[in-house]
Amino acid sequence: MVGGLAGLPPAHLIVGSLDPLLDDSNNLAAKLKAAGVPHDLTIYQGLNHGFIRYGRLIGTAQRAVSDCGAALKRAL
Repeated sequence: MVGGLAGLPPAHLIVGSLDPLLDDSNNLAAKLKAAGVPHDLTIYQGLNHGFIRYGRLIGTAQRAVSDCGAALKRAL
């Protein structure tokens, strides 16, 4: 078991390529993989931390919300 992650439900990780937490997101994805947890990591190019809050202004944020909804639907 890797850091107690085994057995977690599927995870959908999103991050902007300019987010200071990008490395953390990549590290979490690697740990989930090592623990056998189904997951995906989507990196949205050219966007910073918190971009998803600007769905009315940024088309990519609208796509990210839609991607999250699709991931939730797949998980359920």
